[in-house]
This record gives sequence, C-alpha cells and structure tokens, in this order.
Amino acid sequence: MEILENAKSSPANCNPMKEKNNFSANHSGESDEDFPLKIHDKKSFELKSFLCNKHEFEGIEDAIKVRRIFRRMINMDVFTSVFSLVGLICAICGYELEFDGLDNLKVYGLLGLMLITSILAIIFNYLMHVENLNLQKSKNKLSENLTVLSSGEIRSVIIQTIFLLLQPYPFFVGLKVAAFNEYYHVDFYYHVNDFLYILMLIRLFFFVRLILNLSPYRSPRAQRLCSLYGTDNSYVYAVKCVMRDYPSTVTLFILLFSIFYFGYALRIAERPLNRYPPEIVPMDYNFYFNGVWCVLITLCTVGYGDYYARTDLGRSVIFVVCLWGVYVVSLVVVALNNFLTMTKGEEQAKLCHERLDLRGQLRDEAASAIRNAILLNINNNRNDESQDSDLNNELAHEIDQNLINVKTLNKKIESYTIENQLSKDIFANSQIIRTELKELDKGQNDRLAMIEKRQQNIEAALQQICEKLGLPGIPK
Repeated sequence: MEILENAKSSPANCNPMKEKNNFSANHSGESDEDFPLKIHDKKSFELKSFLCNKHEFEGIEDAIKVRRIFRRMINMDVFTSVFSLVGLICAICGYELEFDGLDNLKVYGLLGLMLITSILAIIFNYLMHVENLNLQKSKNKLSENLTVLSSGEIRSVIIQTIFLLLQPYPFFVGLKVAAFNEYYHVDFYYHVNDFLYILMLIRLFFFVRLILNLSPYRSPRAQRLCSLYGTDNSYVYAVKCVMRDYPSTVTLFILLFSIFYFGYALRIAERPLNRYPPEIVPMDYNFYFNGVWCVLITLCTVGYGDYYARTDLGRSVIFVVCLWGVYVVSLVVVALNNFLTMTKGEEQAKLCHERLDLRGQLRDEAASAIRNAILLNINNNRNDESQDSDLNNELAHEIDQNLINVKTLNKKIESYTIENQLSKDIFANSQIIRTELKELDKGQNDRLAMIEKRQQNIEAALQQICEKLGLPGIPK
C-alpha cells in the first residue's frame, strides 16, 4: 500500500529503470532465506512500474466508460425519436383540421405543440452528436480538444436540424397557393403547409437510425471489432449486417413502410382536387387507402390505371415511387433467391436422398426382371401343348424393358459426381486410417517383442551372475 500511495502521489519522480537497478543492487547478496521478501519487493516494483508508466496504455479504451457514454447516446437518440413522433402525430391531426377548415384555433395549438417538440428534438439530437463525439474520444480516436463545431459532426447536425425544421408552422395557417388542373380544367388550391406536411415525413429517418443504433452491430463491441479489422462501423455496415441476418423481414418492412409513407404523401398531393364533387373529379383520394393502393400497384410495376396521379405534385411523388420501386423489387428478388438457395449441407442431403430413391427403383426393376425371367423359364419348361406363346412374348418384352430401366438408373446414379466424389474421399480416408492403425498395431507388437527379448536377456545375465557367486537361481 505504501508503494501504491507513493506512486500515485508523485508519478513524475518515478523511474522504473532506476528502481530496477536499485532492486538488483540491494538484493544481489541475499541468501535463499530472504527469498519471500525478494518476491514481495519484486511485486511492489512491478506495481509501481505499472502506475508510473500508465501513459503507455493510453491506446487501450476504458470499456466501462465507453458503455456508459454509449448508453447516454442511445438515450438522447430515443428522446429525439420520441419528440419527432409526437410532432408527426400533431402534424397529421393538424393537416386534417386545416384541410377541412373546421377549427383554426386547434390547428394553431397543434402546430405550436409540434414546434416545441421539434425544438426539443433538435436539442436532444445535438446532445446525441456530442455524446457520439465523446465516445470517439474515449476510444482515443479523436483529440480531447475537438468539439462538435471543429469536428465533422457539425455537418450531420446541420442536415438533421434541417430535417426537423421541415414542418408546418402556425404563421402559415390560412395561406393558400392557387393552381390549375389541365386534365379536368378546374381551379384548385393548396395550403402552404401542405408542402411542408409532405416534407415533414422525412423525419421518419430518425426512427430508422434508432433501430440501427439499438442493433448489436452498432454496439461498443461491434465498434471495437470493426476497428480491429480496419473497417468503419457506420450505419451502412449495420444495414448490411441486418439485411444479411433478416433478409425477408427487412424487405417486408421496407415494402410496407414505403407503401404507407408514399400513400400518405400522394393523398396530400391529390386531395385538393376532391373538393369538387365526384361527377366533376372522380378518384376519391379522401380515403387514405386509395392512395395506398395506387402506390402499391405502381411500386410493384403493375399499374391497373384505376387510380393515378392527376396533379404535378402527385406526379412528382409517383416519380419518386417509380425509382424507389426498382430498388424494392430488386430487394424482394434477392431475398427470395437467398431464401431458396440451399446450403452445402442441404445440397448433400438432397443428393443423398435422390440417390437412395434411385437405388430403390433399381432394386425394384432388378426384382421385376428376375421374377419375369423365372416365370418365362417355368412357361418354357411346360409341354408344348400347355405353353402360352403370348405369355412368353409378354414376359420377354417386360424383361427387355427391365434391363433398359436398370441401365438408365445406373447411369443416373453415376451422374451424381459430387456424392460419388464424397464417397470416394470417405473411402480413401478410411483406407488411410485403416493402414495407419495397422502400422501402429505392428509397431506396438514389435515394441512388446523387444521388451520381452530384453527381459529374457536380463534374466539370463542375472542367472549367470548367481551361478558365479554360488547363489541359488532366480525363481521363475
């Protein structure tokens, strides 16, 4: 304890090499009786050297500190996502009230609450990036003097802040943008907040980020492994890992998410035309699932034509859906292909199963040929009057067909080269093992024979010695 306190109190005066020389000089002439004392002094010296040279271990991260900072970062991300969700719910309710023009006071209240939640989300998002910067510092990847402004985090903070600021505002309530639809030759209008309602759906990005941060591929352990193998533990890496582990689930989630996301955006873009009666403007987009149906048939490249975009804003949404649909459909094809692709073990099991079936068919054909040959022989051994020539011809034809089937089945069995090669390898390995066991057995027998021969020589030599000394012989 004294060594420990001295090392902690005055680390600048510590000199391990000097201590080592003093240790050797002080204990060079001691006897073995002082060995326990020397052990104690040596352990004290090693502890003091470790405390004095602590700067040599600065490259090693503190796992407990890293986990603590990572948990704080996850908490900040959870708060960001929760406030984004609350703001999104307020926006959906505010859009319905503003479109119908029922109660502007409630619209002001909802949009004001949404503005407060967005400000809180921006604050917690900034704090999440601060904790992420502290996490990198705790891993000794960044300098302690860096801040969010002086590091590369500021760009992500600005972009994500813009995402959170893309929202409808109370002071835009009641402002309208006039437009003309050439397809139906009618005038209609959008609320200014309608465009912001569509853009606000981008904040669903924060929920995807939270899901990835909660996955094991963004944990401190995953970050250490990526650093060990010289790769970056980014969100792209986490997406690739999750896609590889759960391809069908992730593909289904992306498909459903895209349908409902773009369906709501299409409803906002096309709904202003439905202020006219159905006789003038058909295709009712007041019903949300009509927009979902239109996005679904567009995303899957079907396009029935019963629902389609009629406004420029709606066509812009559908254009994005078409581009995104190519990616989603390719994901579905890849996921289905991965699902149907057999592993090596499954392929070997299937080949073995098919070969066993072929052997069973070969056995049945051979038994049928033998049975027909016996019946033919019995019929031929009868008297000329009792022989049935038609039966002989039929049996002979069946025997020929059996022989042809046997040859065909033999060729099919030989065509399974993989299984044949595997059987050959197993047989060759078994032969090698059998030969090695024989050699070991032979060597063991030779050793036993040598030991017995040596024992006999020793007994003969002892017998001669006893005879010379006049002693009785060695008892058998």
